[in-house]
Amino acid sequence: MQRMPHIRVVEAIKIREYAELAIQSLKELLADGDRMLEEAVNDLRAGAEDDDPLHELIRYLYWHSDLSPKKIGELTGQSTEKLCYIAGPLVFLAACPRCNSEFVGRKTSRNRQCDQVCPSCQAADSLEAHRAFLLDWEDTRHLPPEVDRAGYSAYLQSPMWKDQRKKALRRAGFRCQVCSAKDQRLEVHHNSYDRLGRELIEDLCVLCSPCHRKVHNLD
Repeated sequence: MQRMPHIRVVEAIKIREYAELAIQSLKELLADGDRMLEEAVNDLRAGAEDDDPLHELIRYLYWHSDLSPKKIGELTGQSTEKLCYIAGPLVFLAACPRCNSEFVGRKTSRNRQCDQVCPSCQAADSLEAHRAFLLDWEDTRHLPPEVDRAGYSAYLQSPMWKDQRKKALRRAGFRCQVCSAKDQRLEVHHNSYDRLGRELIEDLCVLCSPCHRKVHNLD
């Protein structure tokens, strides 16, 4: 049975009065905590012979307390801009959600996200992004379907391929091996893609750009 409205009004007033008393008590407790913290920090700073204790204090307050950077700056006499630099990165043991390996994560600022995946997965992501970028800039229409286009585009930018290309150009005397042109842009053509990255002499030939396009029927 629902209580009478006037009884509920009285109960609500009592709850508000109790809450106001609790809030006032918590405010006084917070003020006491602020005073104690300020006194302790001042004592620490006064007894320090160098900056190390202060820097350790900032590191602890920055990463392991809920104090705002402004409050930490007021307590330690440092600008909020310098706090992150003084505190240094936060390091922690984490598990990579992608490969399940453990790795040491780093967070360099309260406002920045921590590492989400391990360095190996980050490197793989960077490599894949670079391959995708190169794919947009390379004409790979001539490749057979079994050749990975992103991998091929990345390979053309590698030191290994650049060395192979130089060797092929020197063997051809820096001339097109079809029309003997030497005043055109010279390109190294793959006769076979079966040994990408470990090409034999017969896998490569030097062609001028027009001849290369004709070989691939791109005109």
